[in-house]
Amino acid sequence: MKKYNIFLLLLIFCLSISTSKIYGAQTPVTKLSATNGEIKSITTNGGQLSASIDTQDGKLSNALTPGFLITTNSNTQKSLQLTATCNTQEGAVNAFFFPLFSLDYHYIALTNSDVLPPSHCVDCVKKFNGALNCDNNPNVIAYRMTNLENIPNVMDVYYDNNYNRWDITLLKRGAIPLNIEIPSGEVPLTNTYSTCDEAGSYQATITLSFI
Repeated sequence: MKKYNIFLLLLIFCLSISTSKIYGAQTPVTKLSATNGEIKSITTNGGQLSASIDTQDGKLSNALTPGFLITTNSNTQKSLQLTATCNTQEGAVNAFFFPLFSLDYHYIALTNSDVLPPSHCVDCVKKFNGALNCDNNPNVIAYRMTNLENIPNVMDVYYDNNYNRWDITLLKRGAIPLNIEIPSGEVPLTNTYSTCDEAGSYQATITLSFI
């Protein structure tokens, strides 16, 4: 066989080997993807939600302890607001307040859901100046609440006295409980309980929401 024919055959053989190596190195790749959304939820979390009122002095038979569970999977800070309303003849009004004589504790006003008071009766209680009497706040009873406190590295809380609400900053992810307490054995705010408060269910609605 002539030399140039031998060279041509060797060249074809080498090209065949090189081509087969290139094809053999290609491996099919399939990527799998699953998207996880942000979790941001609030649910009620048990607690004692009802009590009896002592007809002698207005004290609660037991503490009221509503609770919430805040759940998030994000480490980004979250802002929340805790608000309260009570019903009146004119509609729902803010139920949280600080009496003018004290900034140590905040209070919540409960109104008679069976005999709704006018809204100005709730206003009188909020603007308490020692002049409350049976005539200007019938069917409204105010109770002291345990103040919310900061939890280091978990949440910061601040009471906004301009809007009568709690502003809350969540600092971490996870399932974070928030508990509220209206203590038992506490007498109502002075002169907000009297014989002018008719029989019925005294109520307020507490709401926690992301903003």
